[in-house]
Amino acid sequence: MLDWFNIALIALIVGIVVAIVYSLRKTMAQIKASGVSGEDARQLAKRIRERQVKCPRCERISYALLGTGNQWKCKVCNQEFEGPDHLPPS
Repeated sequence: MLDWFNIALIALIVGIVVAIVYSLRKTMAQIKASGVSGEDARQLAKRIRERQVKCPRCERISYALLGTGNQWKCKVCNQEFEGPDHLPPS
């Protein structure tokens, strides 16, 4: 037997699933509209990951990209900083 709490919990879960599906469909539509193929996107992501960014504090090369933003973390001195633009020169 379902009480009000269970009904509210089910409604919340359904709402979350609907929001996720909507966001995913919107993102997929934006990717398709951009005209970038899967291979081009993989090559761009590889170039972004392989960039050599210098730490502003110790001037050493940092390879730790934090999340999907433009935030970097030096593996030597643990300084977090904003790196160069995402799109490297071709």
